[in-house]
Amino acid sequence: MRTPSRVLALVATLLTVLLGSLLSPAPLTTTATAATAPAPGPHFSRPGSLTIERLVLDAIAGTPSGSYIRGVTWSFDRQRIADALIAAHRRGAVVRLLISRKSRAEEEVSDMRAAGIGSDCSPGRSCLKVVDYSARGSDRFDGTLTTLHQKSWTFSMTSGVRRVSVITSANASVGAAENQYNDAYVFVDNDAVYDTLVDVFVDQTADRDLGDPWRVARISRTVSLSFGPWNSPSMADPVLRRIESLPTNGLVVRVGMAAWRDPRGVALARALAAKKRAGAKVFVLAGKPIGAAVLDTLRGAGIPVRNAHYGDSNYLHSKFMTAKWVADGRIRTRVWAGSENWGAEPRGSDELTFQVAAGQTHGAYVRYFDSLFNR
Repeated sequence: MRTPSRVLALVATLLTVLLGSLLSPAPLTTTATAATAPAPGPHFSRPGSLTIERLVLDAIAGTPSGSYIRGVTWSFDRQRIADALIAAHRRGAVVRLLISRKSRAEEEVSDMRAAGIGSDCSPGRSCLKVVDYSARGSDRFDGTLTTLHQKSWTFSMTSGVRRVSVITSANASVGAAENQYNDAYVFVDNDAVYDTLVDVFVDQTADRDLGDPWRVARISRTVSLSFGPWNSPSMADPVLRRIESLPTNGLVVRVGMAAWRDPRGVALARALAAKKRAGAKVFVLAGKPIGAAVLDTLRGAGIPVRNAHYGDSNYLHSKFMTAKWVADGRIRTRVWAGSENWGAEPRGSDELTFQVAAGQTHGAYVRYFDSLFNR
């Protein structure tokens, strides 16, 4: 029996539609996916908790077409972050990422290149740039090779919130997510912080020696940002001055440091020992490596030091100091945190430290510190 031509035509049309739907690529998504807007203030992540990673992933997912994402990280080998950045690029966000030479050969870099994210950072283009040494300083500092060690993110718009900035100790890496204790601080709708980070990012993207790269941005009465590298090896140590300037009346200092060593580390330990001898209470969480001379100096002054390197897959990666003291009859607090370890190498590298003078922030960092110190 002959099949009517009208039926054949209908079958052919249905097959064409079906095959087209199977073989055609998914349509380009131009709008941000539903995500949680970043909460301002401090955030803390424990091995496997993914708290900071989720914060960053949500912020990336919430960026609409035309918005800007700028990231700086020393280590980059986390596939889910690379995938999120690629998705943002495909929906029309401008994605810009600076990474150190450490991650040049990672698969995630190749994946981003294959997605059309090249090294050309011309206006309006997404780009991924590998920075071989310091992005704003020289290739060598005091005889040692330098690096890009900062960890930060800025989002011009995400989940309906404008100008979000994230300063953290966490890299965009597997180790940061699965093995480390890290911290982050989020600024939301803060033009001064955002503009400062973007301004420095532009300098870092240019990847040239500025000559005098050290920069301190006083954002407000309670917030400031410090950017390395130092101007020269003879420059006064900002961390040493920070410690020495602390009043001793009712002073309580807590230090959580991933790496602390060499002569600079010893000098900082001696400054804390002097505060302890002057009546301050000082407590230390030490990661790995910590120099023997640093340990001897701290313990010799009666400063309790607890090991926070519990194994190669469970260790402190934060770098922070908190202080509380009494002045004019009032309790004063400070928190300093970011990417800088206490040693010689950070002097010549791109580092970022924030300072916040707020009781709630201090309290959050104290609770984080105590949860590890008292475990």
